[in-house]
Amino acid sequence: MSEDTTTSRYYESKLEQYEDQIKKIEQNNGKIATDLVVKVLNLINESSIRRPDLVVHLGRKLLFQGKPNLGDAVWDVYEQVLKAAINVNQTELASDCLEALQNKFGEGIRVRRLEAMLLESTGEYDHALDEYNSILGQDPTDQLCLKRKVAIAKARGETEDAVRYLNQYLAVYMADPEAYAELADLYLSIPDYKKAAFCVEELLLQNPHNYLYHLKYADIKYSMEDYATARSYYSQSLNIKKDNVRALYGLLMCTNALSSGSSKDKSNNTKLMEYAEKELMRKFISVSVIMWKLFDRTKSFFSKPIVHDMLISGSLYGVGDLICQTIQKKNQDEFDLVRTGRMVVYGTFVFGPVGHIWYKWLDSSVKASKPLTVVMKKLAWDELVFAPVCVFGFFVGISLLQGKTSRQSLEKAQSEFLPTYKLDLAVWPAVQFINFLLVPLKYRMALINFVNVFWNAYMSSVSTKDITDVENVKVEINQK
Repeated sequence: MSEDTTTSRYYESKLEQYEDQIKKIEQNNGKIATDLVVKVLNLINESSIRRPDLVVHLGRKLLFQGKPNLGDAVWDVYEQVLKAAINVNQTELASDCLEALQNKFGEGIRVRRLEAMLLESTGEYDHALDEYNSILGQDPTDQLCLKRKVAIAKARGETEDAVRYLNQYLAVYMADPEAYAELADLYLSIPDYKKAAFCVEELLLQNPHNYLYHLKYADIKYSMEDYATARSYYSQSLNIKKDNVRALYGLLMCTNALSSGSSKDKSNNTKLMEYAEKELMRKFISVSVIMWKLFDRTKSFFSKPIVHDMLISGSLYGVGDLICQTIQKKNQDEFDLVRTGRMVVYGTFVFGPVGHIWYKWLDSSVKASKPLTVVMKKLAWDELVFAPVCVFGFFVGISLLQGKTSRQSLEKAQSEFLPTYKLDLAVWPAVQFINFLLVPLKYRMALINFVNVFWNAYMSSVSTKDITDVENVKVEINQK
């Protein structure tokens, strides 16, 4: 284990201990000690851990909800909280921190950098660029300002400007491998293979033992149709890292392209081609064996009826939401896949298993001498017991998945329950009456799932509307 990994794990373990202490204090409505907050902020600042959410949470308590007695160190905290607030889009908090720093230090370069970063985070790119250029006028080697100009150009999609700014940066900081890697990617996007190759050559000079650099250089040379050079670098990438499928494929393509070369080179080329084919086949067979073993171990799991119902339920909840979004898609350019994902998760892990257990119990437990009596008993159980639980549970579950609090989720369920349950009574008793009376047992879920697609579309629509929009939703659904 490397020293960096050991240090990183130490910092992470220490931070977890501090977080546990903070949670216990907050659960007991206690006040977090200033020295504990400072320890956490210093730990995050010293390590490579990115926790802007925690910095904002603790920084707000320390700076704006108390009277910190930190001396001059308080200004470092203001700067740390400002940067974290920018990361989590807490613009108001960032502005408050910036104002405090400006009141203390005026318009120094360090404060102006922070001001430009805040402007950049709010999309005011022109003003941010003016500020960065102004700072660079005083100090042409300001690393942060040079980098931020590149970031702004990339955010705007201005590739040529990003290339120009990166070249300006590398004229000052010539040994920055990350900058050369980024410049290579920008040249590839244009595409300008010759200049991209030059950037990767610089990376190889700095780190000749990195197999990924050899691989990237080989890819560029292959695109330039310099197959002999590409073959050499694919081979070198394989020398450094044997288990390298991409390099094997590249080597195979290069040797195929060079198969009509000179007799001396042809012999070497054939050997390399045979090696690549042999290794790729070996890997294909090993992967096939692993996949077969995995399938053999999991087929019994996926063949279980409850798992089958979970997968079907999740899929239909997703289809229902996509139908709903298609109907609503008047002013939207793209589907909200996160919203669809929430529906799939709820359908798979909540309604799927619950519905399976419920209908299995209903078929085995509800008995009567006459078929019609059995149907009516099942309908009564289904609509008076199961349906209310499903409707109420749906709104609670989806609201929680949307990130709402328990109280907000319950309020949403309470407000939507009655109108949705009324519509349920208008739709599902007729469907289930036909289902229980006329449809054979093995086909019943097919009918339920078919109707569920459209029902889920309606439920998705209601679950994404605010409480005040419920009546409008019902009118729109009825009109459609």
